[in-house]
Amino acid sequence: MPVQTGAGTRISIGPTTAAATPTAYAALTPWTEIGEVEDIGEFGDNVGLANFTALNNRRVRKFKTSFDAGELQVTLGRDPVDAGQVALAAAVAADADYAIRIELDDKPTPTGKNTIFYFHAAVTKLTTQVGNADAIVKGTVTLAINTPVLTVPAAV
Repeated sequence: MPVQTGAGTRISIGPTTAAATPTAYAALTPWTEIGEVEDIGEFGDNVGLANFTALNNRRVRKFKTSFDAGELQVTLGRDPVDAGQVALAAAVAADADYAIRIELDDKPTPTGKNTIFYFHAAVTKLTTQVGNADAIVKGTVTLAINTPVLTVPAAV
């Protein structure tokens, strides 16, 4: 797949049902698209490090530890009647992790299939930024990712 823009990318919130494979995620229902998304931040595993220094050689050795897929920041234009934004607001109040689907717009591929990312996250923040008289009222959503991010590549 060549380099592409983020234009056409969609993000949806799903149920709290557990899923561990792309097939299981694809079977979840319902998926509700989140409207008026302006920016989807970065996500993916970061690996922690533990250091050890032996006295006899003074060499610091580094060992990989925990995997952390991070916290995804999503910026959106606030729309209190958008079904996806309503679902996010409800998810902030809940203790459960929600299925999240991000679908790139990879078209045109011969099959018309797009790259899809699946994961579960706790929705930990939904804030409002009013700004000034010439600004769009925006919101920021934080998704604390608690599972591996599964990637289903665009079918070619």
